[in-house]
Amino acid sequence: HITPLKVQLPSNEDIHNAYENGEEAVVKMVSSLVDSIQDLLGVNEKLQNQNAKNSSNSSKPPITDGLRKKNRTDSLRKPSGKGNGGQPGHEGNRLEPVSSPDHTVIHEIKRCKQCNASLEQLPDMRYETRQVFDIPIVHIEVTEHKAEVCRCPHCGSHNQAEFPPEVTQPTQYGPNLKSHAVYFNNYHHIPLERTSEIMGDVFGHRISEAVIIEASLECATQVEPANQIIKEQVIASPVVNFDETGIRVKGEVSLKF
Repeated sequence: HITPLKVQLPSNEDIHNAYENGEEAVVKMVSSLVDSIQDLLGVNEKLQNQNAKNSSNSSKPPITDGLRKKNRTDSLRKPSGKGNGGQPGHEGNRLEPVSSPDHTVIHEIKRCKQCNASLEQLPDMRYETRQVFDIPIVHIEVTEHKAEVCRCPHCGSHNQAEFPPEVTQPTQYGPNLKSHAVYFNNYHHIPLERTSEIMGDVFGHRISEAVIIEASLECATQVEPANQIIKEQVIASPVVNFDETGIRVKGEVSLKF
């Protein structure tokens, strides 16, 4: 805690009186002002030190940092003397050609560019190759399930083949499409409306928000056993690594656990 400091500055009349009273009065006034300035400098230094403290350079908890962003500190790393970019011997991640491409397009030579002679089906033809890596046009595939229905010619009973357990409705979405919706909405935190929009833009079929919610609940039910095991292991662990770092929620500080 820093006690507020009050400084009494001399008025114009005080300065004039000191001047009239001679050198000793002027020296006394200036000395008083110097003492006040030194006191103010000391208070200012204490305030600066107090303001510079946060959870990274003192014992203050992270929650006291509030909405203020931490100041960047100078790096302790020393220059290595190496140039920018990849170093000699470094295995890069450049696009390498594949030996068995999915599609091959032959660009034929019909005639000579110089004399216009036919160059089709020459025995010494060779090729220069270039490969383009891309994603094929994505579209939804519809699989129709047909269950055979017949009457037994021997006993006359009615018989029908069984549909797969996951096929329960006349029309429904498959697991691959629903898993993409759950992935966008839950893992990447994309809102329901935008997830539905993405599904329409990418796959050409905009699903409803209700379908996304239902798929998320279905996924939650399936992963519940694994989540329960993880929770039990966390509870039994002597260290659970909880973090009390402050985050911004509607402009106010909230704790993150």
